[in-house]
Amino acid sequence: MKKMTNKIAKKEILLQKGWNSIPASGIILDRDGNHIRVLHRGIWNLEEGPDFRDAKIEIEGETIAGDIEIHLRTSDWFSHGHDRNPEYGNVVLHVVAEDDLPEADTPRTAVLDSSAKKIPGGKLSRSEEFPPGRCAKIFSAMSDKAISDFFVEAGIQRFELKTDFFLREMIESGSDNTLLRHLFEACGYRKNRENFLELYRRFSEHEIGKCDIGTVLWGESDILPDSATSTLPSPALSEFVESTWSKWWKIRIEDRDTIKWKYSGVRPNNMPERRIAALCEILGKITVTPASFLTKKAAEINDGTKFLAYLYQVLISTHPLWDKYIFKTKMATPSSVLGEERASDMIASIILPALNACSKISADKRLSKMAMSSYLADSKTCSNSTLRHAFHRWFIPPSRGLKLLNSQSAAQGVIHIYRNSCEECRHDCMECRIFRNMPAQDGKLRGQP
Repeated sequence: MKKMTNKIAKKEILLQKGWNSIPASGIILDRDGNHIRVLHRGIWNLEEGPDFRDAKIEIEGETIAGDIEIHLRTSDWFSHGHDRNPEYGNVVLHVVAEDDLPEADTPRTAVLDSSAKKIPGGKLSRSEEFPPGRCAKIFSAMSDKAISDFFVEAGIQRFELKTDFFLREMIESGSDNTLLRHLFEACGYRKNRENFLELYRRFSEHEIGKCDIGTVLWGESDILPDSATSTLPSPALSEFVESTWSKWWKIRIEDRDTIKWKYSGVRPNNMPERRIAALCEILGKITVTPASFLTKKAAEINDGTKFLAYLYQVLISTHPLWDKYIFKTKMATPSSVLGEERASDMIASIILPALNACSKISADKRLSKMAMSSYLADSKTCSNSTLRHAFHRWFIPPSRGLKLLNSQSAAQGVIHIYRNSCEECRHDCMECRIFRNMPAQDGKLRGQP
């Protein structure tokens, strides 16, 4: 999340609030006096990158979609390095309080008065970050059961689409390789996803049956510090590093480029070393042929609810060392290297649809039934930004969504609908095909006359 701690940052937030309070079809002027109609303000972005994503503006009858960047002064565009950062290449409007470089080569610039008394101060509320969309009125008129059924059905559709996705990959790469690769990728989270895929490629070059899984993972990660020159926060950690190095030197493959792990903006709980530790624990339980192993285990258990419980047991991982430390310091609060919430998402998004894909290849109807019944039996839900955004866009109050969508299948349905409606139309409700096709109170579809 962007840090807003000093007076300048607080003034910039005030200006952002001013932009976010512009009504639909509101008019502002750019520095050349051209009228800009704000069709959609965009979604407030509190992480890295432009301040508002996926906005739409109209200039002289032309609709332009892109991002909005907010600054106190035009010169901030250069002092903040945005002119050299490709992440800001889609900015279509630069909104400032003071145009101190009227001739500067920046995106189209408009001046907005940040001192207007109507702009509220203070900490951002969720409703300011994610204002309700038009569909909030429709959901408000629906019964609790209708809403629950709607999203569970959407969750089943997402499950089936993921099954098809895994099936295509398995036909090309094999069932075990496909599932293993996606387990690696899932451990990377957003910041280090590509790095974990690179770790998978390097890991796959070894004859794992003849090597220790942990030694190969830690060695190929190129993340181990030099035990002779590094100061580590625990004697046990120093002993682990020294022991792993002594085994890795014997089997290492030479001439590797360094994996450039990302640490900036990564919470201590999600540091690469903790994710590698979690992967070691998981593969130690389900082997490096996870599709084959879990298919056999599903046949042995032969009960969806019990198999689901087994998967949680496999994925939730603790470690006496990595629950407490990262390489640089001791954790302020010890926590499992992979907890229940992350396990829930991996089960619903990766393991169960992958096993369902395996059932298509082997024509094993019992496995398919097991995968689906396990999916529908999961009453746990994850908490992520997509769900939070959706609840504030769709429900009044947002807590209604959290109360009603109390299963993993429903949560997956929310993600499915959000990505195929809000994100697909760039949060412009007028362009949303989901909104147009939802039943209105009179029984007609929104797209009907």
